[in-house]
Amino acid sequence: MGDAATQGRWQRVEVLSQLCPAEGERLANFILTLENTNG
Repeated sequence: MGDAATQGRWQRVEVLSQLCPAEGERLANFILTLENTNG
């Protein structure tokens, strides 16, 4: 997986997904888009 910042982001996604699955999914898609954009 990516760098420490990316791993930190994904940890937040996991927590958010437990609280609000829809928000977690939205955030996950956003992060994936960022990572794909950054190459």
